Amino acid sequence: MNNSQKNITITQFFYSIIKPYRWWYILLLQAPVIGALYVPVNNYAIKLLIDKISSNQQLSFELLTVPITLYCLASIILETVWRIANYADLKSQPKIEAEIINKSYEILLHYKFNFFQDNLSGKTASKINGIRDGYIKIFDLLRGNIIWQVVGIFTAIFMLFFVHKIIAIGVVILLVIFMPFIFLSKRKSFSHSKNATNVKQKITGLLNDSISNIASVLLFSNKSFEKKLLKNANQDFIATENIRLKFMFINHAIIGLMYVVLSIVVLFLLINLKIANLISTGDLIMSMGLMYFIIDITWQFSNALTDLISEIGNLKESFAIINQDNFAEDYNITQKLIIKNPIIEFKNIAFAHQNSSRIFADFNLTIKAGQKIGIVGLSGAGKSTLINLLLKKFKIDDGEILIDHKNIYQHSTDSLRYQIALIPQDTMLFHRSIAENIGYAREDASQEEIIEASKKAHIHDFIISLANGYQTLVGERGIKLSGGQRQRIAIARAILKDAKILILDEATASLDSHTEHHIQESLNLLIDEENSKSKKTIIAIAHRLSTLKHMDRIIVLEQGKIVEDGTHKQLLKTKGYYHKMWNMQAGGFLPEKIEVESY
Repeated sequence: MNNSQKNITITQFFYSIIKPYRWWYILLLQAPVIGALYVPVNNYAIKLLIDKISSNQQLSFELLTVPITLYCLASIILETVWRIANYADLKSQPKIEAEIINKSYEILLHYKFNFFQDNLSGKTASKINGIRDGYIKIFDLLRGNIIWQVVGIFTAIFMLFFVHKIIAIGVVILLVIFMPFIFLSKRKSFSHSKNATNVKQKITGLLNDSISNIASVLLFSNKSFEKKLLKNANQDFIATENIRLKFMFINHAIIGLMYVVLSIVVLFLLINLKIANLISTGDLIMSMGLMYFIIDITWQFSNALTDLISEIGNLKESFAIINQDNFAEDYNITQKLIIKNPIIEFKNIAFAHQNSSRIFADFNLTIKAGQKIGIVGLSGAGKSTLINLLLKKFKIDDGEILIDHKNIYQHSTDSLRYQIALIPQDTMLFHRSIAENIGYAREDASQEEIIEASKKAHIHDFIISLANGYQTLVGERGIKLSGGQRQRIAIARAILKDAKILILDEATASLDSHTEHHIQESLNLLIDEENSKSKKTIIAIAHRLSTLKHMDRIIVLEQGKIVEDGTHKQLLKTKGYYHKMWNMQAGGFLPEKIEVESY
């Protein structure tokens, strides 16, 4: 993605997608233009037919050749142009709609990590769908309504000039008077509709909130309170909807009266012109037909224009998600990071979350290639933040993070993360098969490699005991599996990835003691086996200190600073932070803050 794509506007966004299909669009849009001529031309054909029939000449097909030919030709052309448009629709629109989703999602993948923390996933997905749906609705309104209506109105008025200028001028004057009133009333109607929609959305929000928290509603015996909230919201809806419907009633009555006046005035004008022999019978009938056509189509046009304005507003609201402020600072870096020697260096790091106090200030840490280190500390010490900085989830305020002596901010984020395997505290799985979830680590992984990784993670026997084996769907976020089973899948995924750097972020913290023991055995096998083979650099964050006893180093963090650094035995001997934490865990508790004496 280049910088021009970052600053893309709505017009540029859609044009870039539509451009390859521009010739299909010509075929799509010819139908409403040519199709709009059908009613006026058809009326003209009937006028010619009536004039011939009402003449004193002997009726014959030869005499009626022109009106019959014109009538039949108009019907054939109308059917043909719309079938051509349908074919162009088939060849272009499904691809365009799919590309809108693809491009929106592609842009989203370049966003800062905190964007996804600050926005609900359902709302974000809804916005992407809203961009596609907005395009569909706006294009359908333009093609199926507005273009057809505008061409139809001008064609009908143009043909009235052929009948008599006074008729055409009179219709134009009346439309000039009526149309501003119609549009102003539609604008007011839109305001009332928006108010009613806001109240409906409030009701939907209340229902969603109450139903999603139904356990709390029942446990606190608050059913009457929830019903009262909903009843009050519905009272607001009734009030706003009554205002809207009352306005619509009066508005439609006034507009209907205007159209009645228009039709009566034109009727009397036509009769007077006929009495004066200034127009023929066919002219009178054609003019009446065109007049009712104009009345109907102007009403439809005002509705379609109101809908168009509304849909453009909805599209702008959805498109707001395509915001340059959301892009990660290094979104356009393409240079790949290649790690041969996985040494990790944090040099003079400074970092603070947005609108919060500083976590790291002049922080320094070097992890040798192939070293196994543990990171411990109380909540808020900066353990997970340090890992998130290494993964470039957040951008440091100052300093450098180097891997293999290369600044990670000068290389693409994808190439960095490709060479890091992470086993998180809470593994979230895709609602896909077990094989797909494990194989997600490597797109080119074979079934045999997936099975081998599962065996090493001690999850293979469980998988094959399932009715569908590796093809078993795990449910949304892996809900069909236990926490221990999800963690073993995460371990299998890490084994399959075979990355230069392995990170364990509180990988057993959310598990019960029995499950944790078995998972820890799998992790120990993974750490020892994988590290002995390829000298991976391994970083383990752990709440339970016993899981880190065999690490090469243990780093103790306190308020973003390294307060102790050494092996398990060394740190116990110093009788500092680590010693205090060890003893407190042995006693079954760990306070939020540890006071350490000077030794």
